[in-house]
Amino acid sequence: ISLRSEFLKDFELIKLIQQVPNLKALEIVSAEKITDACLSSLANEEYSRLTRLNIGGCTQITDKSTVPIIKNCPSIYHLDFDMCQITDATIIAVGQNCKMLKYLSCTGCDKVTDVGIIAIATGCKKLETLLVDSCDVTEDAIVAIAESGPSLNTINLKNTNDVTDLSVAIH
Repeated sequence: ISLRSEFLKDFELIKLIQQVPNLKALEIVSAEKITDACLSSLANEEYSRLTRLNIGGCTQITDKSTVPIIKNCPSIYHLDFDMCQITDATIIAVGQNCKMLKYLSCTGCDKVTDVGIIAIATGCKKLETLLVDSCDVTEDAIVAIAESGPSLNTINLKNTNDVTDLSVAIH
């Protein structure tokens, strides 16, 4: 399912999701009215085959729904949390559960810190792309990611604090 609408409401998305019990990909970009109450429905066994989740711009989404979804969907390889209200709790859950992760974007998630990104470095050895623009990450997280494995080929660090040329040069 791929939707891009700032007017989409919880009950409309729930109705759509219920019609696709073997959902593998969900993209609901800039759906600012979607809440945790709606997305929490993905945290049940029926949706455990989910491999792609893009909820970028869904500014009301928090750890309350993302952590259970991540724990229920270990096959996820593509995650976009841009501008969501997530914290390290979600990112740690990703590092612990999504071993096949290749793409992670948490641009604008200013509560994502080194703690979460280091969990990604530890658990997601197949990561190819990491976008952490405007996150609260420092050189420590970037060095951990750079040293975590050979798969990483793209990292975006715009508007990050305390990242120097040294951490970028290591990779």
